[in-house]
Amino acid sequence: MEQDELKQFREKQIKDFDNFKVETARTVNYLVKEFEMKKSAQMYKRAQVSKIGSLDMRKVYAYKLKDDLFKRVTTMPQGKNHGMIMLVDWSGSMNDVLQDTLKQVINLAQFCNRVQIPYRVFAFTTCYEDNKRNHMNVEDYQSWYAKKHAFQKAKYEREGNWIDAYNNFHLLELFSSKMTMSEFNSMSKRVLDYRFTWNDNYNTGGTPLNEAMVWVYNNLGDFVKTHNIEKTTFITLTDGEGGSFNTNRGSRGFDAERSEVVDGQYKRVKMKHFIKDEVTQKTYELQRNSTQQADVVLRMIKDRYNVSVVGFHICRNHKRDLMSVVNANIPSYQGDIYALIEQWRKDFRTNNFASIKNTGRDELFVIPQNATKIEEGELNVDADANAKSIAKNFSKYLNVKKTSRVLLNRFVTLVA
Repeated sequence: MEQDELKQFREKQIKDFDNFKVETARTVNYLVKEFEMKKSAQMYKRAQVSKIGSLDMRKVYAYKLKDDLFKRVTTMPQGKNHGMIMLVDWSGSMNDVLQDTLKQVINLAQFCNRVQIPYRVFAFTTCYEDNKRNHMNVEDYQSWYAKKHAFQKAKYEREGNWIDAYNNFHLLELFSSKMTMSEFNSMSKRVLDYRFTWNDNYNTGGTPLNEAMVWVYNNLGDFVKTHNIEKTTFITLTDGEGGSFNTNRGSRGFDAERSEVVDGQYKRVKMKHFIKDEVTQKTYELQRNSTQQADVVLRMIKDRYNVSVVGFHICRNHKRDLMSVVNANIPSYQGDIYALIEQWRKDFRTNNFASIKNTGRDELFVIPQNATKIEEGELNVDADANAKSIAKNFSKYLNVKKTSRVLLNRFVTLVA
Protein backbone atom coordinates (compact mmCIF):
# COMPACT_ATOMS: atom_id res chain seq x y z
CA MET A 1 0.00 0.00 0.00
CA GLU A 2 2.83 2.37 0.88
CA GLN A 3 4.47 1.70 -2.49
CA ASP A 4 1.21 2.52 -4.28
CA GLU A 5 0.83 5.76 -2.34
CA LEU A 6 4.43 6.73 -3.08
CA LYS A 7 3.88 5.98 -6.78
CA GLN A 8 0.72 8.11 -6.84
CA PHE A 9 2.54 10.92 -5.05
CA ARG A 10 5.36 10.91 -7.60
CA GLU A 11 2.95 10.77 -10.52
CA LYS A 12 1.05 13.74 -9.10
CA GLN A 13 4.32 15.67 -8.69
CA ILE A 14 5.25 15.02 -12.32
CA LYS A 15 1.78 16.05 -13.52
CA ASP A 16 1.79 19.23 -11.38
CA PHE A 17 5.22 20.21 -12.65
CA ASP A 18 4.20 19.60 -16.28
CA ASN A 19 1.11 21.80 -15.75
CA PHE A 20 3.30 24.46 -14.15
CA LYS A 21 5.64 24.43 -17.18
CA VAL A 22 2.65 25.03 -19.48
CA GLU A 23 1.45 27.94 -17.31
CA THR A 24 4.99 29.32 -17.14
CA ALA A 25 5.34 29.20 -20.93
CA ARG A 26 2.21 31.35 -21.29
CA THR A 27 3.39 33.87 -18.72
CA VAL A 28 6.91 34.03 -20.15
CA ASN A 29 5.57 34.48 -23.69
CA TYR A 30 3.54 37.43 -22.48
CA LEU A 31 6.51 38.91 -20.59
CA VAL A 32 8.79 38.54 -23.62
CA LYS A 33 6.24 40.17 -25.94
CA GLU A 34 5.72 43.13 -23.61
CA PHE A 35 9.45 43.48 -22.97
CA GLU A 36 10.32 43.55 -26.68
CA MET A 37 7.53 46.05 -27.40
CA LYS A 38 8.59 48.41 -24.61
CA LYS A 39 12.28 48.04 -25.49
CA SER A 40 11.52 48.89 -29.13
CA ALA A 41 9.48 51.90 -28.04
CA GLN A 42 12.40 53.14 -25.94
CA MET A 43 14.76 52.72 -28.91
CA TYR A 44 12.46 54.68 -31.23
CA LYS A 45 12.28 57.47 -28.66
CA ARG A 46 16.07 57.72 -28.77
CA ALA A 47 16.30 57.47 -32.59
CA GLN A 48 18.07 60.34 -34.31
CA VAL A 49 17.31 61.72 -37.79
CA SER A 50 20.17 63.42 -39.58
CA LYS A 51 20.89 64.79 -43.06
CA ILE A 52 23.45 63.29 -45.38
CA GLY A 53 25.37 65.06 -48.15
CA SER A 54 23.38 63.60 -51.06
CA LEU A 55 20.53 65.44 -52.74
CA ASP A 56 17.11 63.85 -52.69
CA MET A 57 16.19 64.03 -56.39
CA ARG A 58 12.50 63.65 -55.52
CA LYS A 59 12.62 67.05 -53.83
CA VAL A 60 14.66 69.01 -56.41
CA TYR A 61 11.54 70.16 -58.27
CA ALA A 62 10.54 72.20 -55.22
CA TYR A 63 13.89 73.93 -54.71
CA LYS A 64 12.19 77.37 -54.83
CA LEU A 65 9.71 76.37 -52.14
CA LYS A 66 11.86 74.29 -49.76
CA ASP A 67 15.32 74.71 -48.31
CA ASP A 68 15.62 71.07 -47.30
CA LEU A 69 16.69 69.12 -50.41
CA PHE A 70 18.99 66.59 -48.74
CA LYS A 71 18.32 62.94 -47.98
CA ARG A 72 17.80 61.97 -44.35
CA VAL A 73 18.91 58.91 -42.48
CA THR A 74 17.40 57.59 -39.22
CA THR A 75 19.92 56.11 -36.78
CA MET A 76 18.51 53.57 -34.30
CA PRO A 77 20.49 53.15 -31.08
CA GLN A 78 21.55 49.67 -30.09
CA GLY A 79 19.52 48.02 -27.32
CA LYS A 80 21.15 47.99 -23.89
CA ASN A 81 22.62 44.84 -22.39
CA HIS A 82 20.43 43.91 -19.43
CA GLY A 83 21.21 41.99 -16.24
CA MET A 84 19.20 40.90 -13.22
CA ILE A 85 19.90 39.97 -9.59
CA MET A 86 17.14 38.51 -7.38
CA LEU A 87 17.11 38.01 -3.61
CA VAL A 88 14.51 35.62 -2.18
CA ASP A 89 13.54 35.63 1.51
CA TRP A 90 14.25 32.14 2.95
CA SER A 91 12.80 32.84 6.41
CA GLY A 92 10.36 30.77 8.44
CA SER A 93 7.56 33.32 8.00
CA MET A 94 7.70 32.64 4.23
CA ASN A 95 6.78 28.96 4.60
CA ASP A 96 3.13 29.44 3.65
CA VAL A 97 3.94 31.35 0.45
CA LEU A 98 7.40 30.05 -0.43
CA GLN A 99 6.15 27.64 -3.12
CA ASP A 100 4.13 30.30 -4.95
CA THR A 101 6.93 32.85 -4.53
CA LEU A 102 9.39 30.41 -6.10
CA LYS A 103 6.99 29.94 -9.00
CA GLN A 104 7.12 33.70 -9.55
CA VAL A 105 10.93 33.55 -9.38
CA ILE A 106 11.05 30.71 -11.92
CA ASN A 107 8.79 32.71 -14.25
CA LEU A 108 11.21 35.64 -14.07
CA ALA A 109 14.24 33.37 -14.52
CA GLN A 110 12.66 31.74 -17.57
CA PHE A 111 11.93 35.20 -18.94
CA CYS A 112 15.63 36.05 -18.53
CA ASN A 113 16.58 32.81 -20.29
CA ARG A 114 14.29 33.60 -23.22
CA VAL A 115 15.57 37.15 -23.81
CA GLN A 116 19.16 36.17 -22.91
CA ILE A 117 19.50 38.38 -19.84
CA PRO A 118 22.31 37.29 -17.47
CA TYR A 119 20.86 36.73 -14.00
CA ARG A 120 21.48 35.21 -10.58
CA VAL A 121 18.88 34.17 -7.99
CA PHE A 122 19.88 33.92 -4.33
CA ALA A 123 17.99 32.88 -1.22
CA PHE A 124 19.15 34.65 1.96
CA THR A 125 18.96 32.84 5.27
CA THR A 126 20.48 32.46 8.74
CA CYS A 127 20.24 28.66 8.98
CA TYR A 128 22.67 27.19 6.46
CA GLU A 129 25.15 25.93 9.07
CA ASP A 130 22.62 25.00 11.75
CA ASN A 131 23.01 21.27 11.12
CA LYS A 132 26.81 21.13 11.17
CA ARG A 133 26.83 19.86 14.74
CA ASN A 134 24.65 16.89 13.76
CA HIS A 135 27.01 15.80 10.98
CA MET A 136 30.44 16.41 12.50
CA ASN A 137 32.25 14.59 15.27
CA VAL A 138 32.86 16.52 18.48
CA GLU A 139 36.50 17.39 17.72
CA ASP A 140 35.79 18.66 14.17
CA TYR A 141 32.82 20.71 15.32
CA GLN A 142 34.78 22.29 18.18
CA SER A 143 37.62 23.14 15.78
CA TRP A 144 35.21 24.68 13.25
CA TYR A 145 33.40 26.66 15.94
CA ALA A 146 36.67 27.93 17.46
CA LYS A 147 37.82 29.26 14.07
CA LYS A 148 34.46 30.97 13.51
CA HIS A 149 34.51 32.49 16.98
CA ALA A 150 38.12 33.70 16.55
CA PHE A 151 37.23 35.35 13.24
CA GLN A 152 34.29 37.19 14.80
CA LYS A 153 36.33 38.15 17.87
CA ALA A 154 39.08 39.63 15.65
CA LYS A 155 36.48 41.76 13.88
CA TYR A 156 35.12 43.10 17.14
CA GLU A 157 38.60 44.00 18.38
CA ARG A 158 39.44 46.26 15.46
CA GLU A 159 39.71 49.97 16.07
CA GLY A 160 36.77 52.09 15.00
CA ASN A 161 33.07 51.44 14.83
CA TRP A 162 32.95 49.01 11.90
CA ILE A 163 29.58 47.70 10.74
CA ASP A 164 29.05 43.97 11.19
CA ALA A 165 27.16 42.65 8.14
CA TYR A 166 28.51 39.11 8.42
CA ASN A 167 27.06 37.56 11.55
CA ASN A 168 24.92 34.46 10.87
CA PHE A 169 24.22 35.28 7.23
CA HIS A 170 24.28 32.98 4.20
CA LEU A 171 23.35 33.15 0.52
CA LEU A 172 22.16 30.12 -1.43
CA GLU A 173 22.37 30.45 -5.21
CA LEU A 174 19.26 28.73 -6.61
CA PHE A 175 19.34 29.69 -10.30
CA SER A 176 21.63 31.48 -12.75
CA SER A 177 22.02 32.09 -16.46
CA LYS A 178 25.02 29.72 -16.43
CA MET A 179 22.76 26.70 -15.86
CA THR A 180 21.87 24.37 -18.71
CA MET A 181 18.16 23.84 -19.37
CA SER A 182 18.46 20.38 -17.87
CA GLU A 183 20.00 21.81 -14.69
CA PHE A 184 17.36 24.55 -14.58
CA ASN A 185 14.47 22.10 -14.85
CA SER A 186 16.03 19.78 -12.28
CA MET A 187 16.46 22.63 -9.79
CA SER A 188 12.92 23.89 -10.48
CA LYS A 189 11.52 20.45 -9.62
CA ARG A 190 13.56 20.34 -6.41
CA VAL A 191 12.60 23.75 -5.02
CA LEU A 192 8.93 23.32 -5.93
CA ASP A 193 8.78 20.13 -3.86
CA TYR A 194 7.49 21.26 -0.44
CA ARG A 195 9.97 18.82 1.15
CA PHE A 196 12.97 20.76 -0.19
CA THR A 197 13.32 22.79 3.01
CA TRP A 198 13.53 19.54 4.97
CA ASN A 199 17.01 18.95 3.53
CA ASP A 200 19.97 19.63 5.81
CA ASN A 201 21.05 23.29 5.69
CA TYR A 202 18.07 24.32 3.53
CA ASN A 203 15.52 24.84 6.27
CA THR A 204 14.09 28.35 6.58
CA GLY A 205 15.35 30.67 9.32
CA GLY A 206 15.72 34.41 9.97
CA THR A 207 15.61 37.38 7.57
CA PRO A 208 19.11 38.82 6.97
CA LEU A 209 17.81 41.12 4.21
CA ASN A 210 20.15 44.02 4.94
CA GLU A 211 23.19 41.74 5.02
CA ALA A 212 22.17 40.22 1.68
CA MET A 213 21.86 43.68 0.13
CA VAL A 214 25.33 44.57 1.44
CA TRP A 215 26.65 41.50 -0.39
CA VAL A 216 24.98 42.77 -3.59
CA TYR A 217 26.50 46.22 -2.99
CA ASN A 218 29.98 44.68 -2.74
CA ASN A 219 29.67 42.17 -5.60
CA LEU A 220 27.35 43.70 -8.19
CA GLY A 221 30.26 45.43 -9.93
CA ASP A 222 31.91 42.10 -10.80
CA PHE A 223 28.62 40.77 -12.21
CA VAL A 224 28.14 43.90 -14.35
CA LYS A 225 31.73 43.85 -15.59
CA THR A 226 31.75 40.12 -16.40
CA HIS A 227 28.62 40.35 -18.57
CA ASN A 228 29.17 43.87 -19.93
CA ILE A 229 25.79 44.94 -18.53
CA GLU A 230 24.46 48.44 -19.22
CA LYS A 231 21.11 48.21 -17.40
CA THR A 232 20.77 46.17 -14.22
CA THR A 233 17.58 45.32 -12.35
CA PHE A 234 17.84 44.35 -8.69
CA ILE A 235 14.81 42.54 -7.22
CA THR A 236 13.94 41.64 -3.62
CA LEU A 237 11.13 39.22 -2.71
CA THR A 238 10.35 39.16 1.00
CA ASP A 239 7.56 39.21 3.56
CA GLY A 240 9.09 41.57 6.09
CA GLU A 241 11.97 43.73 7.19
CA GLY A 242 15.41 42.40 8.02
CA GLY A 243 17.32 42.71 11.24
CA SER A 244 19.51 45.66 12.19
CA PHE A 245 23.25 45.76 11.66
CA ASN A 246 25.50 45.56 14.67
CA THR A 247 28.86 47.25 14.97
CA ASN A 248 32.17 46.16 16.44
CA ARG A 249 30.89 47.76 19.64
CA GLY A 250 27.65 45.79 19.49
CA SER A 251 24.26 47.42 19.03
CA ARG A 252 25.37 50.33 21.26
CA GLY A 253 27.52 51.51 18.38
CA PHE A 254 24.44 53.14 16.83
CA ASP A 255 23.34 55.00 19.96
CA ALA A 256 21.93 58.45 19.22
CA GLU A 257 23.36 59.73 22.51
CA ARG A 258 26.15 58.84 24.90
CA SER A 259 27.40 60.04 28.27
CA GLU A 260 30.66 61.98 28.47
CA VAL A 261 32.43 63.82 31.26
CA VAL A 262 32.52 67.55 30.42
CA ASP A 263 34.07 69.96 32.95
CA GLY A 264 33.82 67.30 35.62
CA GLN A 265 30.13 66.60 34.98
CA TYR A 266 28.32 63.86 33.12
CA LYS A 267 26.46 65.17 30.09
CA ARG A 268 24.43 63.52 27.34
CA VAL A 269 26.03 64.16 23.95
CA LYS A 270 24.03 63.69 20.76
CA MET A 271 25.66 61.56 18.09
CA LYS A 272 25.20 60.86 14.39
CA HIS A 273 26.70 58.00 12.41
CA PHE A 274 27.74 58.12 8.76
CA ILE A 275 28.97 55.72 6.12
CA LYS A 276 30.91 56.79 3.02
CA ASP A 277 31.02 55.18 -0.40
CA GLU A 278 34.65 55.23 -1.51
CA VAL A 279 33.67 55.12 -5.21
CA THR A 280 30.97 57.81 -5.38
CA GLN A 281 32.40 59.74 -2.40
CA LYS A 282 28.84 60.20 -1.13
CA THR A 283 28.10 60.11 2.60
CA TYR A 284 24.97 58.62 4.17
CA GLU A 285 23.61 58.91 7.68
CA LEU A 286 23.09 55.51 9.30
CA GLN A 287 20.77 54.86 12.25
CA ARG A 288 19.93 51.82 14.34
CA ASN A 289 16.53 51.25 12.70
CA SER A 290 16.70 48.32 10.25
CA THR A 291 14.32 49.93 7.75
CA GLN A 292 16.40 53.10 7.64
CA GLN A 293 19.50 50.97 7.18
CA ALA A 294 17.85 49.11 4.27
CA ASP A 295 16.96 52.44 2.64
CA VAL A 296 20.60 53.58 2.95
CA VAL A 297 22.01 50.38 1.43
CA LEU A 298 19.53 50.58 -1.46
CA ARG A 299 20.45 54.21 -2.14
CA MET A 300 24.14 53.29 -2.07
CA ILE A 301 23.51 50.51 -4.61
CA LYS A 302 21.53 52.85 -6.88
CA ASP A 303 24.08 55.66 -6.60
CA ARG A 304 27.08 53.44 -7.32
CA TYR A 305 25.63 51.23 -10.06
CA ASN A 306 22.65 53.23 -11.41
CA VAL A 307 20.36 50.19 -11.21
CA SER A 308 16.58 49.79 -11.25
CA VAL A 309 15.40 48.40 -7.90
CA VAL A 310 12.09 46.54 -7.64
CA GLY A 311 10.64 45.07 -4.44
CA PHE A 312 7.90 42.50 -3.83
CA HIS A 313 6.53 42.48 -0.27
CA ILE A 314 4.18 39.55 0.40
CA CYS A 315 1.73 39.87 3.29
CA ARG A 316 -1.65 38.81 4.60
CA ASN A 317 -4.57 41.10 3.86
CA HIS A 318 -5.22 41.97 7.52
CA LYS A 319 -5.03 45.45 8.98
CA ARG A 320 -2.44 44.40 11.54
CA ASP A 321 -0.22 42.84 8.87
CA LEU A 322 -0.59 45.85 6.58
CA MET A 323 0.39 48.08 9.50
CA SER A 324 3.58 46.02 9.70
CA VAL A 325 4.16 46.66 5.99
CA VAL A 326 4.00 50.41 6.67
CA ASN A 327 6.43 50.12 9.58
CA ALA A 328 8.79 47.90 7.57
CA ASN A 329 8.96 50.12 4.49
CA ILE A 330 7.79 53.70 5.21
CA PRO A 331 8.21 54.18 8.99
CA SER A 332 8.34 57.98 8.66
CA TYR A 333 4.99 58.15 6.82
CA GLN A 334 3.19 61.31 8.00
CA GLY A 335 -0.26 60.76 6.47
CA ASP A 336 -3.32 58.87 7.69
CA ILE A 337 -2.05 55.28 7.95
CA TYR A 338 -5.54 53.79 8.21
CA ALA A 339 -6.64 55.60 5.05
CA LEU A 340 -3.51 54.34 3.31
CA ILE A 341 -4.25 50.75 4.34
CA GLU A 342 -7.84 51.01 3.12
CA GLN A 343 -6.55 52.29 -0.23
CA TRP A 344 -4.20 49.31 -0.44
CA ARG A 345 -7.08 46.93 0.23
CA LYS A 346 -9.07 48.57 -2.56
CA ASP A 347 -6.05 48.12 -4.84
CA PHE A 348 -5.88 44.46 -3.82
CA ARG A 349 -9.48 43.96 -4.91
CA THR A 350 -8.87 45.75 -8.22
CA ASN A 351 -5.34 44.73 -9.23
CA ASN A 352 -4.25 42.06 -6.70
CA PHE A 353 -1.41 44.35 -5.56
CA ALA A 354 -0.65 47.83 -4.22
CA SER A 355 2.33 50.04 -5.03
CA ILE A 356 4.63 52.13 -2.79
CA LYS A 357 7.25 54.67 -3.82
CA ASN A 358 10.08 56.27 -1.78
CA THR A 359 11.31 53.09 -0.08
CA GLY A 360 14.78 53.19 -1.61
CA ARG A 361 13.33 51.28 -4.58
CA ASP A 362 11.92 52.49 -7.87
CA GLU A 363 8.74 50.70 -6.90
CA LEU A 364 7.68 48.33 -4.14
CA PHE A 365 4.73 46.03 -4.86
CA VAL A 366 2.69 44.88 -1.86
CA ILE A 367 1.08 41.55 -2.73
CA PRO A 368 -1.48 39.70 -0.56
CA GLN A 369 -0.75 36.01 -0.01
CA ASN A 370 -3.82 34.88 -1.94
CA ALA A 371 -2.57 36.72 -5.03
CA THR A 372 0.94 35.24 -5.24
CA LYS A 373 -0.17 32.98 -8.08
CA ILE A 374 0.02 34.25 -11.68
CA GLU A 375 -3.06 32.80 -13.39
CA GLU A 376 -4.02 32.87 -17.03
CA GLY A 377 -7.60 31.82 -16.42
CA GLU A 378 -9.63 29.30 -18.40
CA LEU A 379 -12.69 30.06 -20.50
CA ASN A 380 -15.21 27.31 -19.79
CA VAL A 381 -18.40 27.25 -21.84
CA ASP A 382 -21.00 24.49 -21.47
CA ALA A 383 -22.52 23.08 -24.64
CA ASP A 384 -26.04 24.08 -23.56
CA ALA A 385 -25.08 27.52 -22.16
CA ASN A 386 -27.18 30.48 -23.23
CA ALA A 387 -25.81 33.79 -24.49
CA LYS A 388 -26.08 35.45 -21.06
CA SER A 389 -24.11 32.68 -19.36
CA ILE A 390 -21.41 32.75 -22.05
CA ALA A 391 -21.07 36.52 -21.71
CA LYS A 392 -20.73 36.22 -17.92
CA ASN A 393 -18.03 33.54 -18.15
CA PHE A 394 -16.16 35.54 -20.79
CA SER A 395 -16.23 38.62 -18.52
CA LYS A 396 -14.78 36.59 -15.65
CA TYR A 397 -12.09 35.17 -17.98
CA LEU A 398 -11.01 38.62 -19.15
CA ASN A 399 -10.96 39.92 -15.56
CA VAL A 400 -8.63 37.10 -14.43
CA LYS A 401 -6.26 37.83 -17.33
CA LYS A 402 -6.39 41.56 -16.60
CA THR A 403 -5.61 41.31 -12.87
CA SER A 404 -2.90 38.69 -13.52
CA ARG A 405 -1.13 40.89 -16.04
CA VAL A 406 -1.33 44.38 -14.52
CA LEU A 407 1.59 43.55 -12.24
CA LEU A 408 3.55 41.96 -15.09
CA ASN A 409 3.05 45.10 -17.18
CA ARG A 410 4.30 47.34 -14.38
CA PHE A 411 7.29 45.08 -13.82
CA VAL A 412 8.29 44.94 -17.50
CA THR A 413 8.02 48.74 -17.73
CA LEU A 414 10.60 49.06 -14.97
CA VAL A 415 12.91 46.44 -16.51
CA ALA A 416 12.79 47.41 -20.20
